[in-house]
Amino acid sequence: MHGLFQMFYFGPEDYQGEDIGINKSLREKYRDHKWFSSCDRFCRDWDQMSFDPDYPTKTIDYFRPLINEIFSRTPFDPKYVGAPEFK
Repeated sequence: MHGLFQMFYFGPEDYQGEDIGINKSLREKYRDHKWFSSCDRFCRDWDQMSFDPDYPTKTIDYFRPLINEIFSRTPFDPKYVGAPEFK
């Protein structure tokens, strides 16, 4: 659902989405889902910054130790994210 959440923040501050047919409220049907706030927070606080070409960033080498640590973990380890839900 990342795309639906990202559309809420898409475009300039005053952009409402109507002029190109984006319905910014589509994410609302997921409002009661337990991950709604997490997805919104990610899109608002992290994802949006990736579109700013002037945002100060560090090189990939700076993040390499953390990347290696995260990708060496057991996927879906309850210690970090809880057990996945499958339906």
